[in-house]
Amino acid sequence: MKITPKNYPKNIQKNSSSIILWVIAIILVFIAGFFIGRIDLTNRQNAGLFLAGDVKNESNGVNVNLLWEVWDKIDDIYIKDDLDGEKMLDGMVRGLVDSLDDPYTAYLNPQETEDYLNSNAGEFEGIGTTLRYTGEYTEIETPIDGYPAQQAGLRSGDIITKVGDKDVNGMREYEVAELIRGEAGTNVKITISRKGESGPIEFEITRKKIDIDSITYEMINDKTALIEINQFTEDSVLSFNKEWDGVVQQLSQQKTENIIIDLRNNPGGYVDSAIYVLEEFFPENTHVMSERNKQGELRKTYTQRDGKLQGQKVVILMNEGSASASEIFAGAMQENDRAQIIGKKSVGKGVEQRVITLSNGGSLHIVFQEWVLPSGRVINKDNSINPDIEVDLTEEDFQSRKDPQLDRAKAEF
Repeated sequence: MKITPKNYPKNIQKNSSSIILWVIAIILVFIAGFFIGRIDLTNRQNAGLFLAGDVKNESNGVNVNLLWEVWDKIDDIYIKDDLDGEKMLDGMVRGLVDSLDDPYTAYLNPQETEDYLNSNAGEFEGIGTTLRYTGEYTEIETPIDGYPAQQAGLRSGDIITKVGDKDVNGMREYEVAELIRGEAGTNVKITISRKGESGPIEFEITRKKIDIDSITYEMINDKTALIEINQFTEDSVLSFNKEWDGVVQQLSQQKTENIIIDLRNNPGGYVDSAIYVLEEFFPENTHVMSERNKQGELRKTYTQRDGKLQGQKVVILMNEGSASASEIFAGAMQENDRAQIIGKKSVGKGVEQRVITLSNGGSLHIVFQEWVLPSGRVINKDNSINPDIEVDLTEEDFQSRKDPQLDRAKAEF
């Protein structure tokens, strides 16, 4: 079976859509020409596709014809004849993306994209954790509270070395996630390496349907509310914001004076929703964050309304699993002297991703700008959000159902 690019559709069309800075021009030329038009793969030999200069406009050139040269050699010489052209193309795209060594930029095939969209809606089957790729290995980023990963004892920063009997060292997060996912009620064995432990630790975890409530709240006494924001994500920004409005209405009716916002193990979500929640605690026209793009342009974000919770005293809980939009929220509250943070330092993920739908039904998750706090500080792994009051929550605390972090927050009131 011949697998030349002649078998692929002509004029792959432009697409657009939100784990970072790319060799964008190469991918655009090779995959789809998102911003520079169309490329006819059937005429590649005569097209002389040549990219002069890299993304930094330096003098060296990148000759993309090398891709087609290797493709043709495989097609003509490789001993097996039953080659899968789609699989080869998928591998080339992954190779381009993985060469960036960026933990927050990824290509997802159609099935992986579907799984991603389902998880964003808060419904999927698995163990309930987000993963991150460090450039060398995949580790636990955020074990979601109340779900199998967290209940079994997995922690943020645990390095996954095996899933079942398969060695996953060096595998990207989406590859490891595919091995972990499975039908609810079935078991998966995960082996991890943990800082401070002398050897590997094995967990036998039963998968379940993960149906995440983005926001929950309760009155822990007559004056104090505990709001848990598990993720700044729902089916849409609008649906999340509507859910938040319902909580605010209840708090107003109950004349709440003190609020504890629990962002522990919150992996992030929609930035717009994080800003919407922020607006509740400030007067209109308060600077809460900025976004810096590839060209260095800084766009400041100000609150667009007067918040309904400006008079309440606020404490925020964070830990090593708090990431992305939850860091933006906590950082803005902290730097505007609106809340104290109690717990442990956050993940340090201060970049914003765009999800671009591709012609094959897959998606390109690409970082296109970074977040900047009101002070001008950029959030990253070496400069995450630090608590005002550091409080540990140990394995012994977890097993005995103690929560010293929450207890310390209550003591502030």
